[in-house]
Amino acid sequence: MRTVYAAAGYASPVLRSPLRPLAFAVLVALTAASAAGCRTPPRDVRTRDIGASDVSSDAPSDAAADTIKPDVFVPLALSITVDELGATFDGSTPYTDEDGSSKRFRVLVPRAGFTVDVSWRGTRADGATLSIKADVALGDRAAGSELVDLFSRSDKDGRAQLRLPAERAAPDGAVTFTARIADLDGSQRDATVSFDVGELRPELDPFRLEDRWLVLFSQDLYTIRSERDSAGEWRVASEAKPNGVADFLEDLRAAGLGSENETAAAKAATRYGVTGASAIVAEWMKREILTNLRAAYGIAVDGARDADSVGIRFVREDEAGAPKLADYVYQKLDGSESTRGFSVIAIGGGDLAEPFLGRSRTVDRNNLQTEDNIGPGYGVFTSKALSTVAGLIAGDPTSKSLATVLLGDFIAALGAGGVAVGEHPHDGLLLDEAYDEKTAPPLAVVRARKLATVIQTLGRLVGALTAHEVGHALGLVAEHAPPFGLFGGAAKAEFTGPRTTPGHIDTDGFNIMEAGPSSAPGVSINIAQFLGAARFNPLNLAYLRRRLIVLPAPAP
Repeated sequence: MRTVYAAAGYASPVLRSPLRPLAFAVLVALTAASAAGCRTPPRDVRTRDIGASDVSSDAPSDAAADTIKPDVFVPLALSITVDELGATFDGSTPYTDEDGSSKRFRVLVPRAGFTVDVSWRGTRADGATLSIKADVALGDRAAGSELVDLFSRSDKDGRAQLRLPAERAAPDGAVTFTARIADLDGSQRDATVSFDVGELRPELDPFRLEDRWLVLFSQDLYTIRSERDSAGEWRVASEAKPNGVADFLEDLRAAGLGSENETAAAKAATRYGVTGASAIVAEWMKREILTNLRAAYGIAVDGARDADSVGIRFVREDEAGAPKLADYVYQKLDGSESTRGFSVIAIGGGDLAEPFLGRSRTVDRNNLQTEDNIGPGYGVFTSKALSTVAGLIAGDPTSKSLATVLLGDFIAALGAGGVAVGEHPHDGLLLDEAYDEKTAPPLAVVRARKLATVIQTLGRLVGALTAHEVGHALGLVAEHAPPFGLFGGAAKAEFTGPRTTPGHIDTDGFNIMEAGPSSAPGVSINIAQFLGAARFNPLNLAYLRRRLIVLPAPAP
């Protein structure tokens, strides 16, 4: 029998603390039309040594042409790392262990496929002097020979990268790369990175075979409704019994994003190949969730992938060629297989008595199992997410006013005159594929824009929640320091935040694998970080890209 690890559910940021989550939602709503260029998470200077020059090359505008600005001198600097890990995660600096001691670690990478990343900056840096060498032979390049010509580089951005090809595979054991650069004044900088190289054996390879995931939106385990309680507050309630309607669809209705009482015009609207306002919004939401889920793993909207994409594929149950849930078979891989079965995760519903917003059966080290994250206790619990939001709103007047800005147009129980999708006179127009904002009535345009903001915001956050639960099932976040883990639960390390718990890690930015409220209740958060898309930290991403080897956990 396999070990079941109840991975505590991740909380999307809109669901975390009594006031701040909804403030974030409103921030997104108010900046959706103009903040696209501001949504990138702030650069993590602790973990991202590879970066563009700090010297701007933008020409001044005409209005500022006569403004005299002081000269900015940037001193010469150089860094080198492996797999874009930066000094924090590549073993260059020690960390504080749970026992309070300072410890060093070394990462283990496969013989080929990993990257060596060099970054430099400086007002008078001379890129022509860049030199990069290794202390081991790499194919036909002897130890200590010049390698800079093998790197792709951008002198403008001050960066160079080599993805080591198989024909230049590194030998097993310790490896050190050294970079050197000079400036026009004769100053010189050196930087080194050291790590270990080993064989990526089949039983250590998380994506030796492509991992297919079936994403279900049709699970029906609950009867879900939206209502007002005795105090007149919006609540989400459910009973643990199926009623013939997918839990995901009932969750949308509870949020005002669907209705059983559509107008004739709403029933006739057609878009995305479906008919009816509620069906259109459901399809739209599914697409947003899948888009954000795939993006977290480096997969484009159209399914295109590149060398940085993770070897995983997400398919909806209604896609052509999708596997059938009835055909799911649990499989434990030993490295000898030539085919791999599929895993499955359901989105929708959730036990309102439980604290989790999602759960995975396992933290599957090196991704050696197929997963069945369905049923009443596993998957992504959007009912619980909505119930949590409703509880926050009812408990704080300011939160309620903020939530009303985002959701009040659609949830009548919020008391702002909200009308559910499908019941508003304009919904048939604004949801139809023939909708044209240029000719639509102004009120229809306003409602259409608000609806788009809600769907895009919730799609991004549910996508991140799904990516989190899938991440557990792929081996995130294995405990212990590299090469035996990925720092899951390393709460005393200098680079982790308060949402670091067993199986989770909280590093700068909107980190997909940080713990949710069930694992780190009451922990304060920084709302500004959530203006960007969720992402895996560099260490987790290197593992997912098969550029980092995680060994079996050491004996206790």
